[in-house]
Amino acid sequence: MWFPFVCEIVLLGVLVSLLLRRYIDWKTTPLYVYCSTWIGWLMCFGIVCLVPVDILASNHTACIAELGEEQCPEPITYIQPHALEQLWRGMYWTAFFLTWIIYPVSQSYALAGDFTIIERLREALHANILFYAIAAVAGLGGLVWLLAIQQLDWSTIVGLVMAVANTWGIILLIALMGYGLVEIPRWMWLRANRELTLRHYQFQTVALYNVTHNTWDDLLKTLKTVKAYDDKIKRHDPFRLYIDVIISKCPGLYNSPEVMNRETSNSRMSGLLGNIIGNRDGPEVVTEVYYSKLVGLHNKLKMSVFDAERAGCLYTEHLKKTYRLQDIISNYNNSDHVIAWTFQPRRIHKFVWYIDRLEWFWLTRLYPVFMRFGSLFFALLSLVIVWSQVTAFVQTPDLSIFSWFVKWAHMKGLLLQSVVFLALAYEALCAYSTLFKIRIFNFYRLIPHQQTDSNSIMFSAAYLCRLAAPLSFNFINFLHQSVTTSFSKVMGKMDVVPFLGNNFSIYFPILVVVICLLTLFNVGSKILTLFKIKQFKFEDDFNDQQIDEGRKILTDDKEARELLPLERAFPTSHVVSESRLDATRPGGLGKGMWRVMTARRLEEGAHDSGGTGGDSGSDEGIGMASSSSSSSSLSSSSSLSSSSSIDRDRDRDWDRLERVRSKAAQRARSPKEPPLSSSSLPSSSSSDGRFPRLFGAVLGGSKLMRGGGGNTDHEELLPRGGGENRSVDR
Repeated sequence: MWFPFVCEIVLLGVLVSLLLRRYIDWKTTPLYVYCSTWIGWLMCFGIVCLVPVDILASNHTACIAELGEEQCPEPITYIQPHALEQLWRGMYWTAFFLTWIIYPVSQSYALAGDFTIIERLREALHANILFYAIAAVAGLGGLVWLLAIQQLDWSTIVGLVMAVANTWGIILLIALMGYGLVEIPRWMWLRANRELTLRHYQFQTVALYNVTHNTWDDLLKTLKTVKAYDDKIKRHDPFRLYIDVIISKCPGLYNSPEVMNRETSNSRMSGLLGNIIGNRDGPEVVTEVYYSKLVGLHNKLKMSVFDAERAGCLYTEHLKKTYRLQDIISNYNNSDHVIAWTFQPRRIHKFVWYIDRLEWFWLTRLYPVFMRFGSLFFALLSLVIVWSQVTAFVQTPDLSIFSWFVKWAHMKGLLLQSVVFLALAYEALCAYSTLFKIRIFNFYRLIPHQQTDSNSIMFSAAYLCRLAAPLSFNFINFLHQSVTTSFSKVMGKMDVVPFLGNNFSIYFPILVVVICLLTLFNVGSKILTLFKIKQFKFEDDFNDQQIDEGRKILTDDKEARELLPLERAFPTSHVVSESRLDATRPGGLGKGMWRVMTARRLEEGAHDSGGTGGDSGSDEGIGMASSSSSSSSLSSSSSLSSSSSIDRDRDRDWDRLERVRSKAAQRARSPKEPPLSSSSLPSSSSSDGRFPRLFGAVLGGSKLMRGGGGNTDHEELLPRGGGENRSVDR
């Protein structure tokens, strides 16, 4: 019956769409990227549905041959074997065509910085010529080898291609799955320890802070280079069309003082702009303009904008989950049985009493227990899979536990299909989750919150397709169903290759034991430690200076965000001119803290723009060169305190502000704290003078790609009035 299987595929397609939505935004992702990735993911995850149907059909056929049709009722999800064989053949060759032809060309096309479709396609084909040439030479050598040992025909050629692809897939599958079989249970066990998880987050904060710092620097440097080319290329220059396209893709930051305040002389540009950026090497010195340089600049701009936006989003999301975990730990013994969230609004519906207490009980009591039991269950399942892999070559007696369940446990119909589904789903989870965690020099990296680029998402689809057939074949092998299933008949052509055929798929998976042991004893982390690459150790007595540095960053950031109204603690679109904010920062006050307080004052000034006039001077050394609108926003604290339009909540906010400034002045007069390690945080002499510690409130989560020439005036960037202010006295 096809109807249940079609319903499964439709439901799977919906789930794939939701999963893709976690990594990419379909509104901004090119259509060819989204569609090709969706097809690849659907076929790979569809294996989890198709393999159980194939095994069920195989068992039903064997039952009919042994007992007759009357004694073997047809399962509800039964599909004829010949139809399954055609379905497997179509899925296999579609995945093969996608992973070895479509995805490599599409990845190169997405990375190309050319300005027209034809030029980008030509560049993509040129980038893959070497790969296809090597593949052709290797394939020709394989054909010569086969011709020497046996008769060569079309079936032999197909078998060779399938054997080579399956060999590469099996090697990759065992490496990924061996890591996941250990890491998933261990991850669940460690997540149950709240305090240890918080220390890990604090350790990660420094690295994420540095990444946002570096990407911000790189973005400003790239924008300055674009500005240099813009000044070099005149109005009637043939290259003017290309530089206009590049400028149109610049963010609003392109018109900020950091980019605009520069010398027009190209001879002095490198040194002057390098000092503004804070790096030793400034933007590119423009002497001659070539098309290839503009192509490289176009590609560099796209990557810089995306990297800066992605780094800001990751940093902001990291702060959110860290503050959430801090709230859970601090409310563990709350007598009211309620979690007082720092940056989440309170519920107001009629069932709030029950939901708040259920939330507290789950997060503080049940969740750690659930994670521990889940870890033990998956650890047991991992041991069963490893045992089945090791004993797959033993046919008599049958030592495979899963094979025993399928053959001798007298399970039929949906029960059998469910057991096979869960086992294969866990094996796929171990392999696919490891693939999703792979990070190759920041070039291929899947990042949630819709921060994955087109190249990385197609990279994942390509390797999922390469894992699809080997995963199915490996699972069917240790079930000892490699003779009767429809999929085995499709893959049976590999037998023409002596070494790379079915025997390789049976004996090579034994090496999964080695991979599991290497992962269990953290050999990879120990090797990185030998190369002086700092790694977090999930041990209760582990302590490192980077944890203290991360704790300090989080404390400063949290204090700054608490000065803002709740709805503005984690803004989604804040791209402000930071040089104007830094120029007015009083000594001793943290950069991130000062920017948030300034944004707060600008917001209130815009809210009360029709109120008192007041002086537009300074407040205890606070001054800002601005337009008349921003001058009214920066009225003195005396006029603010005496104005009758300021409500009670705002008075408390500004009292908190004065206390913070007083503490900052005391810290400025006190002896300086020892500097942070140079390997973690940037020094004060670098471009940290521009970069906010509170990066999320300025750039994090914002969509930078909003076209060049955006207005950078503070009244346009910061919302006017509206909304109810939140008291900061917690």
